[in-house]
Amino acid sequence: NGLGTLEDCDIYGNTAPGVQITTGSNPTIHRCRIYDGKQIGILIQDNGLGTLEDCDIYGNTAPGVFIDTGGNPTVRNCRIYDGKQIGIWITDNGLGTLEDCDIYGNTDPGVYIGKGSNPTIRHCRIYDGKQIGIWIKDNGLGTLEDCDIYGNTAPGVFIDTGGNPTVRNCRIYDGKQNGIWITDNGLGTLEDCDIYGNTYSGVQITTGSNPTLRNCRIYDGKQPGILIIYNGLGTLEDCDIYGHNSPGVVISEASNPTIRNCRIYDGKRSGIWITDNGLGTLEDCDIYGNTYSGVEIDKGSNPTVRRCRIYDGKQNGILITDNGLGTLEDCDIYSNNSLGLEINNNSNPTFRRCRIENHPFPGIKIEEGCNPLFRRCILRSNRPFYLGIAGILSLSIALPVAIAGDLVITPTIAAALAVIGFVFYKLRKNRFNTQFIIEIISLTLVLGANLGLTFLLSFNIYNLLASLVTGWAWQSRLFKPLFKQSKLISKYQLNRLP
Repeated sequence: NGLGTLEDCDIYGNTAPGVQITTGSNPTIHRCRIYDGKQIGILIQDNGLGTLEDCDIYGNTAPGVFIDTGGNPTVRNCRIYDGKQIGIWITDNGLGTLEDCDIYGNTDPGVYIGKGSNPTIRHCRIYDGKQIGIWIKDNGLGTLEDCDIYGNTAPGVFIDTGGNPTVRNCRIYDGKQNGIWITDNGLGTLEDCDIYGNTYSGVQITTGSNPTLRNCRIYDGKQPGILIIYNGLGTLEDCDIYGHNSPGVVISEASNPTIRNCRIYDGKRSGIWITDNGLGTLEDCDIYGNTYSGVEIDKGSNPTVRRCRIYDGKQNGILITDNGLGTLEDCDIYSNNSLGLEINNNSNPTFRRCRIENHPFPGIKIEEGCNPLFRRCILRSNRPFYLGIAGILSLSIALPVAIAGDLVITPTIAAALAVIGFVFYKLRKNRFNTQFIIEIISLTLVLGANLGLTFLLSFNIYNLLASLVTGWAWQSRLFKPLFKQSKLISKYQLNRLP
């Protein structure tokens, strides 16, 4: 129960701890420097208390601050740095409050919390460590609020073996590995955090771990935003996941998370990739604007996707391949630049009450050998602007005739250019890609010119053959997809509601 006040002291080079506080003692230490010790910088144990303010604790051989067996100090505006082990080690039911501290450049983790310890860490900066930023393990707890954790060599936050912290309003960024890694049955609740710019996954969940993430923003990572592998679990609610170089969410190797009310968008690859027998439940999510498929399911994976909206992707809305399964219910899949749905390589998903709309025809593609099940689903795709294409064909037929008859051809050319421009606009508005539009317009112009020349040359055999070949290619691009679509609608009973 000792008290006392230490101010403006230098405590350094000691063989035992620089300061030791035990058995209910409660000193106040202001503006001191505790450094270069051959042991711990400050040891608080056996229900020791104490207030440390504006101190520098650095260069010690063992942890800078060690709290255990009920120790409960307050550490404010301190700098704990360049230690040869852990910056702050809290274990064996240790407590403590850390506020407005800088913890950086330590050889081992900046902060370690283990064995039932439950500190509170507020407004701290844990950065540029040579190892993990904060490591919570062995049923460690703890509350982290409004902290910046960045630039660490290993994960910014590492939770394992039953660790269960609460992390609120924190920023975990620019790490050289994962932002947060939760493994070996780790838990934890993360709320309203920003996780961005990390070299590996923003959040990685593995080996039975089951954290909860709410109202978090995971963005601009160099690998997947969230990687869930090796039987990982987890619940994600109301999170924004965007702008990653790899898929926004990856679920693999029998992992089975629940993702609700999330937005996964503007990724440079797929929005969600479920692979290698991955599972998972997605509910009420918006998946949009991704460069590859909004949802990709492959290699025997079998997720459940309910009431989701998958739209405005730069490729397919949903791709299911390589024996992929899955159940999709009450989903809206619309306005993607390629197909709304592609199923191939012996995949057999189930769709119930889904709407696949506003894609270039045929809207869906199902490879032979696949046996998907559709119940009460709607397919509505965009068709080419046939009237405008007929106008281009008529004008391109008329142009050779006008030239041969020595007629004024400028109005014909002007009209053709105007119609081509309008057709291009209409097809783009209907989400047809530029390559398809250029092919159709080019084929139409060539076909029209050949037909016009065939008429002028009294059905010359060479022109007639050229017209037939061009006409076959033209109808294959314009009409064959319609026949495929009609066949799919009939086979899978699409657009049939009870």
